[in-house]
Amino acid sequence: MLHLQSYRTQYFQFMHTELLKTVFWAGMFIVFYAYLGYGIVLFLWVSVKRWFRKTALETRFLPEVTVVVCAYNEKDWITQKIANSLALEYPVSLIHFLFVTDGSDDGTDAQVQTYPYPAGTQWQLLHQPERKGKIAAFQRAMQHIDTAIVISTDANTLVNKEAVQRIVRHFSDPQVGAVAEKKNFHAGKGRRQQRRGGYLLGI
Repeated sequence: MLHLQSYRTQYFQFMHTELLKTVFWAGMFIVFYAYLGYGIVLFLWVSVKRWFRKTALETRFLPEVTVVVCAYNEKDWITQKIANSLALEYPVSLIHFLFVTDGSDDGTDAQVQTYPYPAGTQWQLLHQPERKGKIAAFQRAMQHIDTAIVISTDANTLVNKEAVQRIVRHFSDPQVGAVAEKKNFHAGKGRRQQRRGGYLLGI
């Protein structure tokens, strides 16, 4: 009888100890998950999701695109902008460049007109003396575009070589209607700023 009672006492002590251990480790897990675990799980989930999405988006999806640059009195930037645009890694036969210099009276249109474009470059200049604003200039440009995708970028914006490819691949998803790139600002001359990857919109 005494032996049985001793056994029960040891058993309950053991169960009590195990219960305390379970509660302790459960509490530690909750604290860890709250401070670090959730972030780790979220990071892994997003990484896996991006990997599957990147796989689903065909990187060789290369439709015809038109790059539109609305430039008003941008003689200090337009030559650099043209060079940057021509350096885009995209098939020459599938990319068009449309420059709108409405209202410019500083020679911006002349620089676009006389730039030494490489053979095969598909480019067009729209210019009229009257300035009606950027929206009006863009709307006028749209009347001369027949490609499925249009990319709008500012004259003082330099874009990455892969920017067009990165933008158009998202349009392989029929639910995507517009894509924007991030902005990085760099100090420029005077009151101007140069933007890399900034204001680049594909529609």
